[in-house]
Amino acid sequence: MAVIGDLHADFTDLMKSLNNTGWPTERTLIFLGDYIDRGDHPIEVLLLLFLLKLRYRKRVVLLRGNHETYEQCALYGLIDHLEGAYPEEDKHVLFFTLNNVFDHLPLAAIISDQILCCHGGVSQFANSRSEIASIQRPPRWMEPTTTLYQIAILTDILWSDPGSQE
Repeated sequence: MAVIGDLHADFTDLMKSLNNTGWPTERTLIFLGDYIDRGDHPIEVLLLLFLLKLRYRKRVVLLRGNHETYEQCALYGLIDHLEGAYPEEDKHVLFFTLNNVFDHLPLAAIISDQILCCHGGVSQFANSRSEIASIQRPPRWMEPTTTLYQIAILTDILWSDPGSQE
């Protein structure tokens, strides 16, 4: 099993990671999110990851990172990359379709019933796996059934970074 972190639209890094850790024919791969933004090849990275997921369904796990949100996709220019690769009438449909896919990605994976994998970190508000599992996908931010508690857990899982102990 291999766990692979942020790719940030770097297709070369994705290929190096696959060649160094092994392809899904050899082992299970867990990707921790942040597949797009910053780099020059978000479309290529997403296409390869989606193809691997379709072909090796049980051996490829794609988790949601903090850049797989509508706001981050808009801020970091995913639409611009789509504009260069697809006709005008298709780019907005693709943008919203990709964001819909991102909304449905799992937030976490557990290895051997012991190791929690997620993009950000363990939420200070989550006391059990069931609390993480109870977060709706896609997130329903504005519905009355969504609690601030659930939003805080989701935000921590996607955005938490280790802090200093000062």
